[in-house]
Amino acid sequence: MLLSLLAVQVGAKLLVNVSTGQTSASLRGKAPVGDEAVHSDWDYPPFQDPDVVAKYTDAESVQRTLFVIACEAKHKKDVDGKARDKAKADKLDEKGFKAYVKKLQDVNIADMKKRCGGINLASDKACKDDCTARWASGGTFALVSEKKRCVDRCSKKHTNWEAECEMKVDELSNVYQAESGNLANVKQCQAIHCKAFPEVLMMSGSEAVSRKREGCAELCTDKAIEAKCAKRWGLNVDTELAGWQDECHTEIKEGTLDPCMTDGTSEHDGTHDTCKSDGETKCNDAFDTCKSDGEAAGPDSMVGANAESICGVRKQVCEDQVTAKCMNDHKKNMDSTSKDCLEQHKTESKSCLSEKLEDGKTSYMETCESDLKPTCETDCKDDCKISEMNSCKEDMIKNSFGVAQEYCTKLWEWIFDSEHVDKRNMDQIPKADNYRFKKLERK
Repeated sequence: MLLSLLAVQVGAKLLVNVSTGQTSASLRGKAPVGDEAVHSDWDYPPFQDPDVVAKYTDAESVQRTLFVIACEAKHKKDVDGKARDKAKADKLDEKGFKAYVKKLQDVNIADMKKRCGGINLASDKACKDDCTARWASGGTFALVSEKKRCVDRCSKKHTNWEAECEMKVDELSNVYQAESGNLANVKQCQAIHCKAFPEVLMMSGSEAVSRKREGCAELCTDKAIEAKCAKRWGLNVDTELAGWQDECHTEIKEGTLDPCMTDGTSEHDGTHDTCKSDGETKCNDAFDTCKSDGEAAGPDSMVGANAESICGVRKQVCEDQVTAKCMNDHKKNMDSTSKDCLEQHKTESKSCLSEKLEDGKTSYMETCESDLKPTCETDCKDDCKISEMNSCKEDMIKNSFGVAQEYCTKLWEWIFDSEHVDKRNMDQIPKADNYRFKKLERK
């Protein structure tokens, strides 16, 4: 590419003045430069003028620097700045930001693999079309063997180029893995110095400051402050909840459960006593009736002769039945009362806790909002220190392995070196031919 320009510029300087059709040699009265035997008559051998070499070596150095900067911005910091813009628009947290970067990287790798084939196909065609234009344009200037040699070089170059291109894509996958670790380190700088706005990590200084100003204004609206306080309440409510549950349990137990159980017990004890008293009265009445019947039957009858024993047994059986029935009824009544009282206790405890939660939240939100509003923007700006974050980030980057920069530098050299040409005839030189002519030393 640039070496082709170098060859053209050097050739123009040494061989032909296009506007007049005269050679530089003829103008100076010297033999043409194509004859190696007469090179000593020239100021410099072909392609070795130091001024021209320096000019195009410097040009390649500048273009390499610009390429590496753009490449690093795409593959190290952010893919085309899309993650930065997404984080700003959607307010992504750290996890969402990393996931979005990973998604963009996957798409980028797939796109590069696709481009390898497309670029190689187009470049191969352009190379062969150039062979035809230079060696077989028609007429007496059609040189079949030279064209074939040129076309063979194009085929050889581009057969290897596509495979090498795909290898570069595979290397990029490794770069992404390495840089994800470096990004995690750099993210610590953002988490420490500007946690609220993760997107500023990928922004320039002025853009980051502008985003910080906008972000703080957004975070300090009434709605945003309310949301922040609600979040804080959610984090603190569990601490308060246990205390309120104990308070409600005690309050409802003393105010509802205990009185309910006391009243129920008193009522059912009275019912039990009445049941037993009435039952014993009936048993006594039956005993008296039994004795009267025995006396009426006379002493010669079995009942009359054993009235005391028979009537006493009947009375005992009657009293045992009364006791059992009254105790059973008392237990059923107490169980029912206990269930009703506990259900009432549960309902009122829930209502009590709900009221305490509502009152507690209202009080907390009012206090929180009144505390945050007056100093919200100042606190927000103080919590996001762009300069400290950038200093931290620069230190992290300096201490990183610089894999993206190394990859981008090698990628440029691979692309640039793929464009070597034969300086005698401008045919492409495949890398597999080991560079027939020595490369210029890079700066």
